Amino acid sequence: MRKILDLMLIIQGLGMEEAVRRALILALMCMGEETISRPIISKVLDALEDLVKWREKRRKRAFGMDDE
Repeated sequence: MRKILDLMLIIQGLGMEEAVRRALILALMCMGEETISRPIISKVLDALEDLVKWREKRRKRAFGMDDE
């Protein structure tokens, strides 16, 4: 996967590589050949929202802004 990631994403760190991996897995799920095998749009939206929350949590933790 590192071959396809922009070098700045890797340098930027903060879990960006993991975030891209998760987004790619979701995209592949959406490309299922059979309609029944693809997630419904509400599940896709939930997964994307979870990904954004996960990234924000990582970013806050990295910069010492974790509320927990």
